[in-house]
Amino acid sequence: MVDAFNTDMFNSLSMTLAIEKLPIVPSMLGAMNLFKPKPVPTVAVAIEEKQGTLALVQTSERGSGNNRMNTRGTRKVRSFNCVHLEAFDTILAEASQGIRKFGSESELEAVSDVVNERLASMKQNLETTQEWHRAGAVRGIVYDADGSTVLHNWFTEFDITEQVQN
Repeated sequence: MVDAFNTDMFNSLSMTLAIEKLPIVPSMLGAMNLFKPKPVPTVAVAIEEKQGTLALVQTSERGSGNNRMNTRGTRKVRSFNCVHLEAFDTILAEASQGIRKFGSESELEAVSDVVNERLASMKQNLETTQEWHRAGAVRGIVYDADGSTVLHNWFTEFDITEQVQN
């Protein structure tokens, strides 16, 4: 690249390497397929639970009819609002106008490259958020990105006593 104001116009600088350091997106829980995505076209979902029962059957003489009546489980429906994850960005002309393309000596940044880079960044952020929510589900409490706002406490939602290990 030639810097007309600070160098000799007859010397040039060759770019030999460009390194883009990308953050590692956490994906261990997603890769384990513990959670099966099921897209829904609504803003709320319902989960129906059927509580079964187990009982021992008393022996009896054949045909005597002295056996105990079968017990049936109970059913319960729980409704949950779906969370909304929105990522957005604004691209102004200054984002590509007169800007050298990353890793290039003379090529200018194209608007399509800026758009693709921003979309890729937002996608990584959404994937990281999904993994954060999966980790919360495994722990039993799902927190928002601020780390303190509870989105779902599965212990209270499903009447489960949290087991604390030291």
